[in-house]
Amino acid sequence: NQQRNLPRLTCLASSQPPGFHHEMAPVETVESSGPSMWEAAAHNEIPKEHWEYQFRKLANEGKGDAAYNSLAYSPCCPHQPVCQPKCEFPLFVWKKK
Repeated sequence: NQQRNLPRLTCLASSQPPGFHHEMAPVETVESSGPSMWEAAAHNEIPKEHWEYQFRKLANEGKGDAAYNSLAYSPCCPHQPVCQPKCEFPLFVWKKK
């Protein structure tokens, strides 16, 4: 195994003035003020006019294609901040089951 000489990356925070401290908020506090983008849109059902979903579901003689069988077509709230308590105009995206 040869050791490669890769360029050294520097942290932007290290170029800040003395006494500057940057701290990221923990992930659990980012969405704790309300529902997540998935929870806000969860009550929505897949519309019949979402053709991509319908074609993938019927592909392979009704068994579904690879995306339909291994991914979930889920509603999510595209608005920021997330709609509360429910999102009535979600986007549907493919995500891992």
